[in-house]
Amino acid sequence: MNTMQIFKKTMKFVWIRLGTNVLISIGAILWTVMWIAIATAANNTIVSILALVAVCSLFKIVSLVKMYADYMVKSAHIAVVANAFQTGTIPDNMLEFGKERVKQKFAQANAYILLDKLVAGSIKQINRAVNKAFEWLTKLIPQAEVIGNVLQKFTEMSLTYVDECCLCYTFMNDGQSAFKSAADGVVIYFQNWKGLLKHAAKSTGIVLVIELVCVGLIYGVVMALAGTATTMGWVLAIVIAFCIVFSLRDAFLNTYMMIYTMENFMKEVQKGVISHDLYGKLCNMSAQFRDLVGRAGININQPAYATAGNTPPTQSTQQPQQSVSSFCSSCGTPNSNNSAFCSNCGNDLRL
Repeated sequence: MNTMQIFKKTMKFVWIRLGTNVLISIGAILWTVMWIAIATAANNTIVSILALVAVCSLFKIVSLVKMYADYMVKSAHIAVVANAFQTGTIPDNMLEFGKERVKQKFAQANAYILLDKLVAGSIKQINRAVNKAFEWLTKLIPQAEVIGNVLQKFTEMSLTYVDECCLCYTFMNDGQSAFKSAADGVVIYFQNWKGLLKHAAKSTGIVLVIELVCVGLIYGVVMALAGTATTMGWVLAIVIAFCIVFSLRDAFLNTYMMIYTMENFMKEVQKGVISHDLYGKLCNMSAQFRDLVGRAGININQPAYATAGNTPPTQSTQQPQQSVSSFCSSCGTPNSNNSAFCSNCGNDLRL
């Protein structure tokens, strides 16, 4: 199944995502209107500052709400997409199927959120390290700044959906912990960055065109709703316009691009083997990735699994098993006696 087929057949998740975004947007608009009204009525500097802080805190509130909404919506959607890549079919009751798969892989929401944060944080840190490679070039050749900016844009686009790709990879590997699969996913992604960057270049053009349309939508809504020429009218126009664009972009564009990127990622997974050397390099570039590797129980000084499908090492390289001496207090998974974190849920075993 290709991207468009999966996108069309899993539209239920898109509509749920859109509905969630609309509710969040309505709450954001009401919150903004309330504080603007309070500041306007009070006509006091202190109250105005308090209102500004309250409106700015809205971004953090929305981020937390989206995080927990993604736990049951986006992650369930990814589980269904992973099943489509594996079996070529979409379950009849996709919502229930996705929900059960998420519960199987992440018994608690905090396990999913921790994994998502570690992967996203790893990607950001590695991306910053990659972008630094362009800085010395622009210092030597000022004209290379434009080229560097374009290349950085493509790099950012190629990294946008890495965490979703890694999450998809975890659902396709039930034989190992989610943290191990996520760490493998990050390595596989950067190992095949050239091919994935080529696909990202194509998607960048699509995204830029759609974003231009969104900008036009924002401008049109602002001009239509700010006819009163009052400060409150302009603020409301901007907030409503951005909420509309956010809702549509997140539900439709981001979902399609997520599936498209995951499809290309899975094609790369099937081609080669995991590079053990890349684990060490990425650990040096990102403290978050080192944390992810630690929670996965990976020893980068030992021979890595031979293939992207994690085929066990041969007899000559296989390490002796360590005895199990403790069970995780959070999920009950047995862990080796020197484990600092649970290999299943990431719980700190030292506490």
